[in-house]
Amino acid sequence: MRERVAIPLFGEEVAPRFRFATRLLLADLVDGTLAEQRTLFVGELGWRARLAMLARERVTLVICGGFHCRYLPFVQGQGIRVSWGHAGPVAALLDKACRGEIESVAMQDVPAEPRRGRGGGCGLGGGAGRSGGRRGPGRGSRGRGGRPDGRGRRQT
Repeated sequence: MRERVAIPLFGEEVAPRFRFATRLLLADLVDGTLAEQRTLFVGELGWRARLAMLARERVTLVICGGFHCRYLPFVQGQGIRVSWGHAGPVAALLDKACRGEIESVAMQDVPAEPRRGRGGGCGLGGGAGRSGGRRGPGRGSRGRGGRPDGRGRRQT
């Protein structure tokens, strides 16, 4: 099986956010082996240009530190899977990808409406759509204001 992986770079590590990386590693994995890799300079390309470039390069998997959930439907519509919440050396991530140990995020893992207020983002606590991440006060999975019905804070 052939797979083309894109990893945004920050030095020799995965960049914390896909959108803000200036370089992107493209790696071809064939039957669990790293066949070829090259680095693309993406500079200050915006979201649309980056997503178009991923499709043009026939990327099948993006591995990154952060990826805005608003753009998941666009990449997944092109057949590109996304796995975010990663940190550390790119070489270690490529090894995991070769072993098939990278999970991608599916649209059903993403809330229909991004979280509002403190913390922002997509509301996924543990990265890569998994639970178990640390959450501070007011950042629980119960909706706005911490109430189970999501109606906000109680009036006193």
